[in-house]
Amino acid sequence: MKCVLLATAPPAQIRLALAQIRRHFAGAQLMVYLRDSLREELERELEGFEVRSDHTRGRLLKLARTLRGERFDQVFVIFGGGTDHWKLKALAFAAGGRVLTAFNENGDFFDWNRKNLDAVRQHLKWRLTASNRRDLSLPALDPVVRALARIYSCTLGPLLGLIYLAGKVTYLEVTRARARQ
Repeated sequence: MKCVLLATAPPAQIRLALAQIRRHFAGAQLMVYLRDSLREELERELEGFEVRSDHTRGRLLKLARTLRGERFDQVFVIFGGGTDHWKLKALAFAAGGRVLTAFNENGDFFDWNRKNLDAVRQHLKWRLTASNRRDLSLPALDPVVRALARIYSCTLGPLLGLIYLAGKVTYLEVTRARARQ
């Protein structure tokens, strides 16, 4: 299985994610994108994995094309509380992997897809609650991610619901029309 980890977190969280990947995805061919400054610190944990630099300044679209061209089976990303690397975190959705797996700062992980919406909702709700509390012990959402979540909840969520409902009603009407004939 060909996988990529977008290491978008502090070293402790990357260690947790790598340990979980070794434990639960044994035998995976893993490529890791991370900062050059972290290579030495994580040298032991990265043993056996292909490591690439995450130099994305001005080259985000090129990196997205490169990742899509690799045709990964699974994309791992760490949605910890850090406010850095938000472009690379967003790139996880465009990487083209069949499965997107998100890690939180505790090392827990879940697949980010329609079938697993409860886990996605729970993660986003926890993250929004933590950032609203201003509790310094809990990581907060990036301002950009927080704004996108608000936009989604106010506009895109209901709009997508209406589109889904319209499609469902159309399907039912076509099915009934065929049944009558």
